[in-house]
Amino acid sequence: MTSRTPAAQNIFLFALCSLIWGSTYFVITIQISQAPPLVTVFWRFVVSTIIMFCYLKWSKQNLKFSPQTHVWFFLQGIFNFSINYMLTYSAETFIKSGVLAIAFTTMVYFNILFSWIFFKKKVSLKVVVGSIFGGLGILMIFKDDLFISSSSKEMLGMGLGLCAALSASTGNMISVRNIQKGVSISTANTFSMLYGTLFTGLFVLISGLSWSVPLNPSFIGSLLYLSILGTVVAFAAYNTLLKTLGAGKAAYTTIISPILAILLSYAFEGLKLGPTMLFGIALCLAGNILVLYKPKVMA
Repeated sequence: MTSRTPAAQNIFLFALCSLIWGSTYFVITIQISQAPPLVTVFWRFVVSTIIMFCYLKWSKQNLKFSPQTHVWFFLQGIFNFSINYMLTYSAETFIKSGVLAIAFTTMVYFNILFSWIFFKKKVSLKVVVGSIFGGLGILMIFKDDLFISSSSKEMLGMGLGLCAALSASTGNMISVRNIQKGVSISTANTFSMLYGTLFTGLFVLISGLSWSVPLNPSFIGSLLYLSILGTVVAFAAYNTLLKTLGAGKAAYTTIISPILAILLSYAFEGLKLGPTMLFGIALCLAGNILVLYKPKVMA
């Protein structure tokens, strides 16, 4: 009985992460249809940061760190919880949320590249082949826009999405460094959220945008969904999976969540799933699976 409980818990947390993160791409469209992307990102992480600090205080975790550690928290925050999301939200003003979800899967390849550069981790042949699959998939998805001028909205959206994945991956590398220094994942994420929120707020201030947002049920509901479920709950569930399943298996959430994002985009945004796009999506997902798959070593 006890052996089944962890397995059931892992399945639940895996499904929870995949479903929440897969749906956030569409929920973001509700936000940016009513307020500027930068403003919605700011208020999302204001709510998330407050909740996370309340959790740290309740769980009596250490909140005192050296100035140098705070510098690393700041760097993680601007890449993981500010630039990443500002670009993601902005990208969704140009492309469908499901397409953005697929473009964001390139973060897997950026993670591997940066792990090789900064942590000297070897890159296997299957990773190279998987990366080629992923790149070809992206090209197939956007093939109709490749020879259009740079003013094309779709091309701009794709560029922003790829830059968001690059930023997220950079933040991931800094997160790895913080964890290696003995800082808990939840603590590092919380302080990083704080600095990321302040950094986004600075952009809102410089842009001269209004801080006000609609107080209607759809905006408030989507804001709470993204802040509580999309950020606090999903990250907590994923952090647990990292401990129980390991980073390799936990990363398979990046395969499931884009599929849900595509289905939601097809159902509610009118995303057209022609043969070329479906083939491109299949290539992207196949590339991710190939990169993440680790065969069992026989004793």
